Amino acid sequence: MDADIVRPYRKFAYSVGHVLNDLCASIWFSYLLVFYHRVVQFSNSSAGYLLLIGQVAGKLNKSMEKRHRSYLNFVGCVCSNSAYWAQFIYYASFIVIFQFGWACSQIAHLSMINELTHVDGERVQLNSYRYAWTVISNIFVYGCTWLLLGISATTGAETNDISRQDAHVFQTYIAVAPLCLYVSGFFTSLAMRYVNRRIGRKATMLFGLILEVLTAFLFWFIFTFHKWGIPFPVTILFAAVLLGIATSTTVITSGALASDLIAHNTESGAFVYGIMSFVDKIANGAAIAIIQQYNPCSTSPELCPLYYRRILTFVPGGAALLCIVLLATIWRSKIGNRQIEASALRSPVSERSPLLTDLVNA
Repeated sequence: MDADIVRPYRKFAYSVGHVLNDLCASIWFSYLLVFYHRVVQFSNSSAGYLLLIGQVAGKLNKSMEKRHRSYLNFVGCVCSNSAYWAQFIYYASFIVIFQFGWACSQIAHLSMINELTHVDGERVQLNSYRYAWTVISNIFVYGCTWLLLGISATTGAETNDISRQDAHVFQTYIAVAPLCLYVSGFFTSLAMRYVNRRIGRKATMLFGLILEVLTAFLFWFIFTFHKWGIPFPVTILFAAVLLGIATSTTVITSGALASDLIAHNTESGAFVYGIMSFVDKIANGAAIAIIQQYNPCSTSPELCPLYYRRILTFVPGGAALLCIVLLATIWRSKIGNRQIEASALRSPVSERSPLLTDLVNA
């Protein structure tokens, strides 16, 4: 068998290598703000800033990630598990510990793709399998949430702040909607290798971004649809399904584009994925901190629906439109192509080799 064709058992081993991180991340990013605001009683802005601290802290280890990837993957998993013992320390310290371990494991795991194979289709498939297990991890978390909230509603268990009266709302909006998102994303991930091969990376990416814009459109007109007799939950769940397809498409394809960019420069893999993760974490953390800072729900609850409608419309929709513009700037470029391919094949590839070449000049 060709050395670049990854054996099935290795694909399986790689795809499940990030499951612990995925489970931790699903709980972390889904319920962190709920926990800090509704249980710990932090203000909206304080909860947002705590999340931002975690996003920044997760990137402090990026200089370590160019070496010893398997070791860092193991260390990352251990640190993520040790978060339980750190919960008695001040919350910010706990966040730093968790994010350090999570980032170690994430980037080390991503950078293994280019070490395993140089075949485009194999890389897309590894990305797809990896994302499929990410989706399964999220489905498991949201399934547990839906089940536990259902039990809470039937047993009449109450807490100081989140009571059984909240169970139905929580089931719909922080359990069922994300569950629909990840189920649709799971099935989409299975088709990504075929779609990428048929229409190409950039066209696939454009398709996912257009779906994200369509999802933003649905959220903006959610009140109009309600006037037409379409219940809010129906619109939200339909938008969640579309968003799941869009997210799966863009995440897997962007990972494939990153693999194409790295090509044979495997020594640069951790750096490229580290930069991607850095921008992702900082952008998400800053966005959430700003959203929480200006959240009017505590002082003016009547403004809450309009505020979150704007957030769900303009934040992901604006990001998708920006990505479409950026995608247009590289549409005629072949990612990872060498200017003189024959020369590149004859000589060892180094970090000095160009990673992005315009087809017009090639």
